[in-house]
Amino acid sequence: MAFDARKSWIKKKVMGALNIQDPSPWNSLMARDGQKADKQLEQFLEAGNTGTALFFAYSKSEDSQAELLEMQASPINPSKSPSVHVYALRLCSGVIDLTGKGVEEMNRCMLVGLVGPCILEDLTQILECFLVPLLSYRPQPISSDEVEQAAAATAIPGKPASPDYLKLKGKLGSSSSTDSHAPETESLVDSDDGDSEGSAGSSSPSRRASTSAAEAETSAAIVGPEGSPEDYTAVEEVENGNVTEESTSALDPECKSEALSATQELLTHLKAASSKMAVPLPMPIVETSSLSGHESAANVANLEATIALWRKLILELLEAESHREPDSFLPLSEVNFWRDRHTSVSLLYEQLLAPQCQQAIQLYEEAQPDSAVLATFRKSLNELQQLHQESMSNVRFLSTLERYFTTLETSPLGPMADTIASLMNALRMVWITSRHFTTDERMQNLLERIAHQLEMRIRQDVCVEQLLRKDVEEASTILQQSRALLETWKAEYFRMRSRLEESECNRRVFCEKDSEEVSLTVNQFWRRTEELEDECITFLDTKFTRLRSALSAFEMLKDFTTTASRPRINVKLGEKFVDILKHFNTEVDRMRGLFEEGKDNPCLPSHMPPVSGAILWSSGLLQALKASVLAFKQMPEVFDFDQAEDVFGNYLSFAKSITAYQNSLVQRMSSATTFPLRNVWVVMQEARHLDQLGLREAPAAVVNVALHKVSIRAVLLRAVHPGLTTLNWTSLGLEDFVSSCLKSLTIFKATCEQVFKNVEIIEQIVKEIENAQLVRDLNWDSFEPFAIQDFYEYIEEHRARVVEGLQGRYESITSYLKKIEELLEGRMTGSSEAMASYYHYWERRIFNAIATMLIRATSRFRAFFTLSSSACRWPPVLRVSTELNDKDVVIHGSTHSIFKTISRLMQNIIASAMSFSRWMHGTCKCVPIQQLPGGDETAAVQFTFYNEVARIPALISSTVATHQAIQRAFQHITKYVKNWSKYEVEWALWNPDRKSQLEQLIVKRPNLVYFDVYVRAYEKLAAELGTIPKVNTVGFIQLDSSTVIEGIRKQALVLSRAYAETLHEIAKRERVDLKKLIDERRQKLEVETDTLERFKVLMESVTTINDSAMDAEIRLTEMREMYSTLQSYDYHINQAEMTDLAALPSEWKELRNLAHRKTRQLASQLYPANGRS
Repeated sequence: MAFDARKSWIKKKVMGALNIQDPSPWNSLMARDGQKADKQLEQFLEAGNTGTALFFAYSKSEDSQAELLEMQASPINPSKSPSVHVYALRLCSGVIDLTGKGVEEMNRCMLVGLVGPCILEDLTQILECFLVPLLSYRPQPISSDEVEQAAAATAIPGKPASPDYLKLKGKLGSSSSTDSHAPETESLVDSDDGDSEGSAGSSSPSRRASTSAAEAETSAAIVGPEGSPEDYTAVEEVENGNVTEESTSALDPECKSEALSATQELLTHLKAASSKMAVPLPMPIVETSSLSGHESAANVANLEATIALWRKLILELLEAESHREPDSFLPLSEVNFWRDRHTSVSLLYEQLLAPQCQQAIQLYEEAQPDSAVLATFRKSLNELQQLHQESMSNVRFLSTLERYFTTLETSPLGPMADTIASLMNALRMVWITSRHFTTDERMQNLLERIAHQLEMRIRQDVCVEQLLRKDVEEASTILQQSRALLETWKAEYFRMRSRLEESECNRRVFCEKDSEEVSLTVNQFWRRTEELEDECITFLDTKFTRLRSALSAFEMLKDFTTTASRPRINVKLGEKFVDILKHFNTEVDRMRGLFEEGKDNPCLPSHMPPVSGAILWSSGLLQALKASVLAFKQMPEVFDFDQAEDVFGNYLSFAKSITAYQNSLVQRMSSATTFPLRNVWVVMQEARHLDQLGLREAPAAVVNVALHKVSIRAVLLRAVHPGLTTLNWTSLGLEDFVSSCLKSLTIFKATCEQVFKNVEIIEQIVKEIENAQLVRDLNWDSFEPFAIQDFYEYIEEHRARVVEGLQGRYESITSYLKKIEELLEGRMTGSSEAMASYYHYWERRIFNAIATMLIRATSRFRAFFTLSSSACRWPPVLRVSTELNDKDVVIHGSTHSIFKTISRLMQNIIASAMSFSRWMHGTCKCVPIQQLPGGDETAAVQFTFYNEVARIPALISSTVATHQAIQRAFQHITKYVKNWSKYEVEWALWNPDRKSQLEQLIVKRPNLVYFDVYVRAYEKLAAELGTIPKVNTVGFIQLDSSTVIEGIRKQALVLSRAYAETLHEIAKRERVDLKKLIDERRQKLEVETDTLERFKVLMESVTTINDSAMDAEIRLTEMREMYSTLQSYDYHINQAEMTDLAALPSEWKELRNLAHRKTRQLASQLYPANGRS
């Protein structure tokens, strides 16, 4: 862990305040829980805000009784804390930086001090028992009778004061507190270490006292045990009539009221803060998150005892709250009553909602789901929750009335009357919106308290004896104000009551009689607003008349924009921003002029060479303007002005000119260093200064000269010196010189041959890549169309195998180039600077070879799918079948999936370039796979030829042409498939209403021709479908429609049979009706004629048979025709039905004969003589 002076300072202060000599507790705190405290302290020092604090305490651990140093961002729990805390308070925001500074910086940014755990309660006691009664004190008028009684009661020296005198002294010396409270309840939970400190809503009797008790003690102290001389002085003052509000209070009433309101608000915040430091509930000690194991029974018993204790605490609190009553009959006492109840209830309720308590309840519920303890606890908790919600709601709504109640208690009679209307409106809103303050009892109680408050004020201010001692005008004013107050209260009360009774929605209607006054007030407000705007604009114009620098003016103007302003002021501020931009543009022009004036002969420091000195000078000009630009960027609104584009464009052009100037200096130096230099030492100095300034990277040649000046000098002498030596024909070293030249030529020749051999191998590999065939040929002589998946595997398998072989051959090119490098330079790095252009040559050749290979492959692949009208076109490549889905014809494997598969094949062909990795710049080594930060192994990037190859226009056009050819073929397929829908449109083969139509035909019974037409038509359709070819070629796809044809044919036959069955059903019903008719009429003919009625029935039957003979004959004929037609359809009819059909004519004939016989018999019976003659 690195040393941090800030942490060391805090460590020294904390240990000194807690009187700790051994540093081990601090070290243990910083290392505990994975250095949690150290990280928290680091964040506090780096990113803390003003007012944030850390608290330190030296306490004992619960388990080991060992002393531990604790640190938290909030006050440490009182159950563990000692009597003193140490706090470290931030006095500034942001990072505390001690770079170049001393301890004074920490003293300026940090405040370390001590704080006791009872400081909040002590301060609350001071405010409640002293300051609030003092500020709320108001003397009451005293009658002369009371004065005389008090004087008589204390006339005898040494005699104790009488109760009447004490009452009088209470009027003189005690206060009618507006924030008095009922005596607080005891602490909810006793702490383990015997600490008697209570929560925010309770305290021990020794530390907390009610306001009423404090007032009583104050009154008793003033009176004294035995009538002191103060008593007589007070009585004399009363007799002289000098006891007035002005004589007893040095503060102005308005200031006194504001001080009282502020004190009460502070008291409320102190009580809320005290509640956060309350003694926590006792928690069960359970080691695991679930109750299991041999310690289960002990854990359950521990949880049960804890929950029972919690229930006891809830019941005690509910009992205490049920006996809580307001300390007086004033409206503010009602507010304080609910506020104290909410503080007391929320303390326990919020602790019970803590995650640790809820976890304990859940564990016990899982172990004992039917426990009576848990049921009673939840019932008590529900009651506590209802009380908490009620108190919280009432506090929220009554707080809106508190300022009105304060006005009624502390203000004069005039403001009190003005407050009544607003108070009644606020009461009405509470009545409408509150959940718990909507009963008549509570609202009546509150109104009675308000009325009592008004009565007290009237009795206090309207005292007859006091009025008689005042001036007539002053006394009349008091009486008029008192009467106006009471009349206003009465009128507003009845007005609000009538509104509540008569209106449900309680709308607030604007009163038109006040419109003139409202308009006058609004006009005055706007007039004053315009005056203030004019003053502010004048101030801005004065301050921005002369600008020394754009940066300082911008900083000042930015301070004005931190607050919201009027539109005119915003416009003026915008104009000032424009002025600053114009001034900045002037500064840019001035810097540009200095640059143009001195760029050819810049002012250089004496110790710097020309190039680096000129760069430093130009950078200084730019840096003078950059500070203003960085300040402008802190307020992006500056860039929204119309002039900002021109101004910053001017700045950017100046910056670019500076950059171009510096680059030209460096390039000029780089080009000059490639030739022999006269002054090498200047070059070395330039490299050193450029490196120190960090402005520009020095050229590589300059760096080499600067770093290897010794070795370069030695090499230069060794290489150049022999060439500068002159030889003549008589020199002794001539033969050695010739032999060395021949040896060098021989070595050069051998090197060239080996280089050319490697070049031939590389050339062969490039040719293999260029001539590779990625798309396999098809055997068209014995070719059968592929299924789409088989076609994909056929093409993709061949492509992958070819690409894999080419990838290995491509990677071997690097080794051959390294061999060439070894022959030429004696090393195998693959990154020779001398061969950089040679590497680029072969990389370009390889790119052209890959592009050629892919263009040929895509063209060949496109030929499979191109429609052609020539006689020698290829057969279809793919085989697709169509199916019948209900009445819709669909393609097995949609056209979208076929298009997607073919597109994937085309994309895979182009993606073959991904197998050939690019070389690193200036080398012949492949770029390694780049792993993305934070990604897995699949999230890797490989730099290949694909990005360049994919942008080749020929490949793009080939891909587009292939897709267009496929789309055209699919259009023809779609048109072919749609042609099958004509059978549904023309024949309605799958009409859902067909069944109901056939059932209606049975009822309507059309003629035989109707059925014969439909049956013959559907049979003819089925026959025609059998002649349609089942296989068709559409473009590059062979469509198999056998399933569709057979489905339509079967549906046609089904409909034909359906009509035949309908005809059969009609014929069968007709046959049954005829047979039933014959049987019924035969029975009627066999009736005996023993009575006249039966004789009439018989005669009627005979007549009916004779009259219907023709109709029956026709029906028999039609029925026989129906069955004959059904037999012509090869419709199966069972033998029994045919037997019945054949027997019907004979049965009808027998019925006719029986009718004739009956007729003759009756005739012979009626006319026997005639019969005999």
